[in-house]
Amino acid sequence: MKKLTIITFCLTLLITLFTGCSSTLKTTEKQMPDLIGEWKQSNSKSEDSYQAATISGDMIEIYWVSDNGDTKSLYWAGSFIAPTTADEPFTWDSKNDHSKTDSAMLASSDDTKTMTYQNEVLSYEVSVMGTTTKVKLQKEPSGSTEDTQNKVQKVENTTEDKSEEKYAPLDILNQLATLSTQTEELYVTGDIVIGENEEVTPGIYDLEITGGSGNILGDRSSVSSLFINWVGGAKGNTGGYPSKIRMILFEGDTLEFSDISKVKFNAVPEKVEPSNELGIGEFIVGRDIMPGDYKLSTNVKLNPEFDNLGWSITIYNDENGESRDQMYTATNDDVVVSLKEGEVISISYDNTDHGSSSDDAKLIFAKF
Repeated sequence: MKKLTIITFCLTLLITLFTGCSSTLKTTEKQMPDLIGEWKQSNSKSEDSYQAATISGDMIEIYWVSDNGDTKSLYWAGSFIAPTTADEPFTWDSKNDHSKTDSAMLASSDDTKTMTYQNEVLSYEVSVMGTTTKVKLQKEPSGSTEDTQNKVQKVENTTEDKSEEKYAPLDILNQLATLSTQTEELYVTGDIVIGENEEVTPGIYDLEITGGSGNILGDRSSVSSLFINWVGGAKGNTGGYPSKIRMILFEGDTLEFSDISKVKFNAVPEKVEPSNELGIGEFIVGRDIMPGDYKLSTNVKLNPEFDNLGWSITIYNDENGESRDQMYTATNDDVVVSLKEGEVISISYDNTDHGSSSDDAKLIFAKF
């Protein structure tokens, strides 16, 4: 405290020497802000999950960040206009660079986004389920402009190995899980589009059918190899169809329902315990089940009269864009599959055990 008192006294003395004995101090002219650099969200509800931005040249890029910074997924890439005066608030409409965002699973599809700078805070709006939230960023301490540009260059020109590590499919899918937003029961009056500003946001869900029974089809906006083709029904349906189906949904995906009147999207938690027993839907290797070689079995009765009905499996590998299919039936019950981290397993079940519920059916993966 003594040192701080001395410094305060010296500063007071210097001001007096340079300004005379006037009781009114001259205010320093406000400087034009420099927005170039790294920014981090200051109003996130989670310490290890937030948004961060990089402003360089005439571009701003915003990322979803999780795992204390180990995982980054692009949310926005758009134009940046630097302020020309010190007046605040300063705003500009950032134009979306769709050449970057269209291929990013977690990116916004909006054409423009209004950015505002005031009182050292950069803010913009993010809409989820009709609720608009203002994200606030504060500039991170940094060295020279050259250092900042070098950091940006490292992000853009990372080596292939580092790029795969940072943007591995498992990291992206885990990040997608943080965006899942629970819905109330929804009446199906037409196609359901998945989007930041739609009733259903991107995320991982247990789709629950609460009215009717029929087909669930759809179109993927980007990952076309993950087909949307399911059959489901409300609990107690006479077809024995499942009432819940695990689904991975991306920005721009479209769901089409036939003879289904009501649904509910139950958000899957951000963190889940891996299991060796999986039901119907889409599951992620490294998240829902650990990588490895597995011999298949099941807890349900398979009718040998239907040698082509039972469990159908499609394993999608995003790194090479390839899929491989496998069947597990009453007459094809000696099956081993190999699962790699980040792969997505799509599992469907044809119920031939009439009177039983598909909700209780499990495909069992035993270490081989």
